[in-house]
Amino acid sequence: MKQATKISDQPASSSPHSSAVGGQPSAIGHRRSFVGHRFERYGLIVILTAFTILGLLYDFTVPVFEKPDELKHFAVIQYIQTHHQLPVVREGVYKPWDQEGTQPPLYHILAAVATSWLDLSDFQEPPRNPHYADDRSFVWRERGNNNLYLHPPGETWSTNPVVLAAHIARWLSLLAGVATVALTYFLARIIFVDGDRQPSAPDNRPSSFIIHYSLFIICLFSAALIAFIPQFLHVSSAITNDSLTVTLSAAALVVLALVIKRGGSIRDAVLLGVILGLGAITKLSMLYLWPVTGLVILYDVYRRRAWIDLLKFGAIIGGLILLLAGWWYWRNWLLYGDPTALAAHLLYRGGALDPRPTLTELWRTEIVGLELSFWAAFGAGQILLEPWLYDVLRWIKYIVLAGMIIGVIRFVGSMRSTIHHQQSVDSGQPSAVNARSPSFIIHHSSFIILCLLTLWTAIVFLALLRWMQITPASWGRLLFPTLPALGILTAWGLAELGYFVASLRSHSPQPPFYGLLSLLLPSILVAMLLSLSIIAPFRYIRTAYAKTPLVDESQ
Repeated sequence: MKQATKISDQPASSSPHSSAVGGQPSAIGHRRSFVGHRFERYGLIVILTAFTILGLLYDFTVPVFEKPDELKHFAVIQYIQTHHQLPVVREGVYKPWDQEGTQPPLYHILAAVATSWLDLSDFQEPPRNPHYADDRSFVWRERGNNNLYLHPPGETWSTNPVVLAAHIARWLSLLAGVATVALTYFLARIIFVDGDRQPSAPDNRPSSFIIHYSLFIICLFSAALIAFIPQFLHVSSAITNDSLTVTLSAAALVVLALVIKRGGSIRDAVLLGVILGLGAITKLSMLYLWPVTGLVILYDVYRRRAWIDLLKFGAIIGGLILLLAGWWYWRNWLLYGDPTALAAHLLYRGGALDPRPTLTELWRTEIVGLELSFWAAFGAGQILLEPWLYDVLRWIKYIVLAGMIIGVIRFVGSMRSTIHHQQSVDSGQPSAVNARSPSFIIHHSSFIILCLLTLWTAIVFLALLRWMQITPASWGRLLFPTLPALGILTAWGLAELGYFVASLRSHSPQPPFYGLLSLLLPSILVAMLLSLSIIAPFRYIRTAYAKTPLVDESQ
C-alpha cells in the first residue's frame, strides 16, 4: 500500500512538464522560472483587470432593473435596508419582490449594508413598458421595445439615490465575479501545478521550457475562459445572488481540492463549514455541495485511515452550517411550514407544472434555450446573438468532451508506464518510461480532483433538469455554480486534444512545440469569447436600449 501511494504521488516522468536533467536545473532554468512566474502573475492581473473593465461596461450599458429579476432582488434589498428585517411572502398579496422574497438573503443583506447610507424609502416600482413582449422563444430577430420598464431621461445616479444604490448592488456582484475568476485560477493551479509542490524548473532546452510553462498558461486559460463568457459578464454586473453563489461554489471547490491533494485538517473543516454555511443562505443550489463535501471527506479519512477525523470534521462543518444558516431555515419553517420556502416561492410562479414534462420533452423543448442563455441572452433574456454564433459555440462541448476522453486515456497510459518503470527499478532491471503518452495531469490526486469537478457539474445539471420539470427555468445562469469546474475541464480538454493532434504528425516523442500546439485550441476559444464580450455591448445591448429621439408634438 505504501509503495503504491508513493508511486501515485510522484509526477509521472513522462508528463509534459518533465525537465531538469538529473533533477538539477541550470542557472538559465532558474532565470526562466523566475520570468515564467512573473508572467503568470501579471497574466492573472491582466485577466482580472479586463474582466472588471468589461463588467463595468456591461453595467453601464444596460439600464437599471433590465437584467433578469433585478427589480425583485432590489426590492428585497430596499426592504431590508429600510425596515431592518426580511420580507414575508403572502399568498394573494403582491409585493415588488415577488418570489425573490423567499430567496436566501446573504447577498441582499450585504447589498443593504453597502447602500445603508442612501435613503431608499421613496423607492417605487417603475412603470412597465406597455409595448414590451415577454416572449422567451429564443428566436433571434430585430425587435424594438426591449426594455421592461420606462426610464425617464433624468435617470442618473447623481440625482437619484435609487439608481446609485442599484449600481452599488451591481458592483457587489462584480466584486464577487472577480473573486470567482481568481479562485478558478487557483483551483486550476492546485490541479496542474500541484499547489504544494511546483514542478521542477525547466532546464535550458526550448522543448522543456515551452512544455513546462504550458501548464501555467492552462491555469490562466481556465480563468480567462469563464471571465470572457458574455453571459457571465452580464450576470456578474447584475443585481442578483447568482454571482455570489458562483464565488462560494468556487471557494468550496478550492478547499475540497486541497483536501484531496494534501489531506484534510481542522482548518479545512472550518473553512468548509463557513463557506457551506454562507452558501446555504445565498442560494439553495449550494446545498448540492453538501453530499460532494461528504464524499471528499470520506475519501480523505479512508485514504489516511483516520476515521476519528470523520466525526471531528463532520461536527465542525455541520455546527458552522447550523450556526450561520440555521436561523433562516427555522424562520421559514415557522412562516411557511417549509424550511426551504420552495412552496411559497412557487406561489408567485403559478405553482408547480401540472402535468410535469418528461425529461424527453424537456430535452426537446427547453435545452436549446438553456444553452443559448448560458452563452449570451442579454437584458431579461430577450436580446440574442445571431444564430450562427450559437451554432459555433454549440460545438465546443463536443470538442471538449473528445479532449477529456483523450486526456483520461493518456493519463492512464502515463501512470501505467510510471508504475512499470518503478517496478523495474525496484527489481534492478533497466526500463525506459514510455515518453509517447504524456499527460497534463501530474499526480493521481489531480485526476481525482478533475473527477470531482465532473461530478459537481453533473449534479447541478441533473438538479436543474429536475427543477425545470417543476417550473419553467431554462436559464443558463442556473448552471453558473459549475463555471469554475467547466472552465478548468474545458482548458484541460482542449489542451489534451491539441497535444494529441500534434503528436499524430510527429515521430519524435516530445518535439519542442508540443507545448505550444497544445495551447492552440484554448487560445482560439479565449480569443473568440473575448472578442464577443467586447463586441456584444455595442452590437447588441446598446442598440437594443437606445433611446428613441423625442419628436415635437407639432410634428
